[in-house]
Amino acid sequence: MKRVLLWSVWAVVGFAGCITENAINEGGAGGAVGIPGDGGVLGDAGSDPDQGGTDASTDGGTDGCADVVCAFGEACEDGQCVRFAGGPEISVSRPVLDFGRVPANEESRLSVTVTNIGSLPLEIPEVVVNGSLDFLVRVGPVELRRQNIPADPDDDGTPGLSPGASFELTITYAPRVEGPDRAEVIIFSNDPNQADVVVSLAGNGNNPCIRVNPEALAFGGALPNRETTRPLRIESCGGQPLEIFSITLSDDTAPAFALTPALPEFPLVLPAVQRDAPPPSQDIAIGFTPPAIEAYAGTAIISSNDPVRPVIEIPLTGRGSDNQCPVAVVADAVINIRPHTIVELDGSLSTDPDGPNGQPLHYEWLITQRPDGSSGSPAERFEDRRRPADTGIPDDTSTPNVLFFADFAGSYTLELRVIDNQGLMAPSDACPQPAAIVQIESRYDADVYVEMVWNTPGDPDQTDGDGTDVDLHVRHPNGRDWSSAPFDCYYANIDPDWGPVGDAGDPRMELEDINGAGPEIISVNAPEDTTAFDGTYYRVGVHYYRADNFVTGGTWGPSEVTTRIYLEGALAGEWVQMMADSGNFWEVADVVWTPDEKGVIEVNRQFDELP
Repeated sequence: MKRVLLWSVWAVVGFAGCITENAINEGGAGGAVGIPGDGGVLGDAGSDPDQGGTDASTDGGTDGCADVVCAFGEACEDGQCVRFAGGPEISVSRPVLDFGRVPANEESRLSVTVTNIGSLPLEIPEVVVNGSLDFLVRVGPVELRRQNIPADPDDDGTPGLSPGASFELTITYAPRVEGPDRAEVIIFSNDPNQADVVVSLAGNGNNPCIRVNPEALAFGGALPNRETTRPLRIESCGGQPLEIFSITLSDDTAPAFALTPALPEFPLVLPAVQRDAPPPSQDIAIGFTPPAIEAYAGTAIISSNDPVRPVIEIPLTGRGSDNQCPVAVVADAVINIRPHTIVELDGSLSTDPDGPNGQPLHYEWLITQRPDGSSGSPAERFEDRRRPADTGIPDDTSTPNVLFFADFAGSYTLELRVIDNQGLMAPSDACPQPAAIVQIESRYDADVYVEMVWNTPGDPDQTDGDGTDVDLHVRHPNGRDWSSAPFDCYYANIDPDWGPVGDAGDPRMELEDINGAGPEIISVNAPEDTTAFDGTYYRVGVHYYRADNFVTGGTWGPSEVTTRIYLEGALAGEWVQMMADSGNFWEVADVVWTPDEKGVIEVNRQFDELP
């Protein structure tokens, strides 16, 4: 005979209704179940709930439990109250909390009740909060991201949560910026049927939401009768599409401010935010043309279907100024280098006629063109000049000079912009002048250059000290084995003597990287005539030496490897291959070098292990 205990409002005062499994099945979900002592039934099913013509109180199939009232923690069986033999059982009142739309820098508070509906104490050793830090979860004064849950959460003097007892989880949602937030509260317990329960938290996810950047538009000083424009970005930050109904200027806005003629058609609809994707946005431009040397103000007004901020006002400020424009000047307009060289760019010849010491206040170097795959950026200095790809210190804009690492062969274009002490930038609409441009031409000067880079999607930061190790190999036509001196040039044999005389024909490993993502480079000057080697050539290989993640004990996973071969400075071939794991080897291509022919032959042969 199964025993079934019905918990009801009577449990609060120490009572429980007792019914049979058959009675529950007859009543169904939310069906009629009698409450002892009430003289009636919940849902008023009557004395014959199964409509079979038999009074439940006299039917022997009920084991005489119809009129029996048992104490808390007991159940009726065969007309007798016996101790319920169950265990701890956790119940949460709300497994999902959606805070709806809450503006930035405001807060909303909800709670969840955790109850032990079992017959033995419920132990809760840990409560974990994962996700957005905008959610604050407390049990009483204890903040659960900082401290563990109290050992006696119901504060009855006994460790754990006693049968029938409960406590409150109080969740405060206080978003710091507009946009959707998610988190989860994981409650671990000794409930044998569910060792952990998850309460999902969401905020600002199911409504339209508008975000404007910047919240105020300051033009600073601008030359009289000359237009200066500033961008204003409107972003959708909610879980429903954002509709922009209008963008206008207030009636008291100075005529010096104007919306550009190319406004979008209204209503402008921006899609809902998608997880792990940039927020949908629309840029508009506001112009400022001061007629005189004085201050001006105004307000841009945006109306939308955001239920919390249906109207946003953006203050506009600016002033006319007789401040003279700075002038950007670069010392060297064209620079020719080898790849993987650090270049110093010089903007010290720039001037500001009425600035401190006749110099601009800030110097900004922008990359406007670069080869595919290049990731170098202007740097103030490099902590290790042997590893410039991942040791650069960001540029200090108060100094005119900057260092730049040309990490690939190809053309780079960098532009210098200077800003004076009143915020005027040159070149710009307010300070028109020819662009101050540096053109960097990065070309290989060796006869054969082999370059290899790789991308490991499982490694979120391929510039730090942890990552995959992929090795580049170039083998002499006389070579038969990989990773074997003297005829394989690689990390353990970086400058072998291949002959014929002196440095001619000898390879050199120019760059090596052991923790992702390269590059590795091997060069050969004056290669030997491959017609002398009976149909064998210089062969290029790639070894996925190590995919191990030493931090987690696992693996970084597959890596996409790109290999390029340059002959006499020109790209002769490029190949891309996904390599799955440690030990994999890829024979990429052969290099043919004769007086009449200089080229590459694709091999593209893969091995699970070093061949």
